[in-house]
Amino acid sequence: MTDEQMNQLAEKIVDLIFERQAELDEVFLTDWQEEIIAKTQLQNEEHELIRLEVMLKKAVEDEEYELAAKLNKRINQLKNK
Repeated sequence: MTDEQMNQLAEKIVDLIFERQAELDEVFLTDWQEEIIAKTQLQNEEHELIRLEVMLKKAVEDEEYELAAKLNKRINQLKNK
């Protein structure tokens, strides 16, 4: 195997590693966000709704649409209780 072939192979391996790490990071972030929302929940439902709505507004402003969708889902769950 030539040096050029070895470098190409090494580049492909590194690309695959970074791609897989990005996938794992996304899964971790999703799970982490859901856990934080659940673990920081306030006991008073009215206060919890206010807190979640503020977080939702911030998530939309920051263009964090996946987080906004999760917050919106939680808001709807509380409102439909």
